[in-house]
Amino acid sequence: MKYYFLPDAMVVILTAICLVPIYYLVVRILNASNWSSEILSILLLLLFAVLFTRTPYCTVVEKDTIKVKRIIGSMTIADISSIEPVTKEDFKHTVRTFGNGGFFGYTGYYKSSKLGKFRMLAINTKELAKVVTKTGQVIVINYPAKLFND
Repeated sequence: MKYYFLPDAMVVILTAICLVPIYYLVVRILNASNWSSEILSILLLLLFAVLFTRTPYCTVVEKDTIKVKRIIGSMTIADISSIEPVTKEDFKHTVRTFGNGGFFGYTGYYKSSKLGKFRMLAINTKELAKVVTKTGQVIVINYPAKLFND
């Protein structure tokens, strides 16, 4: 079954704030007389494009797998050992080790005292689950809270 999630306020605010420099970069590149002087601007636009394509927008829950769909590509989680709900309390003292903390979502690698080292693919912090695979990989994703009651 497919479940769609809306971004939380932090994602909307950070993305809106970042769209201003993106607009500025596009205008700057289009008005450039010398393209070689705009290499940094072009690289920044490419980075923004990559972050956008990595945005998770829905979770597909099947019998033995969970698929997190992104704008381009998806991540399939198989060999699931456990799924537990995650609360905002679990995120206290979380450190982003390599990732994105609010621009188009929460993606990348994090570390916290309660969750340990984990990968996160989410667009909001409201309905989250900690998925542990049989190999010990921990992934935090958007997951419908109603499935914990079933």
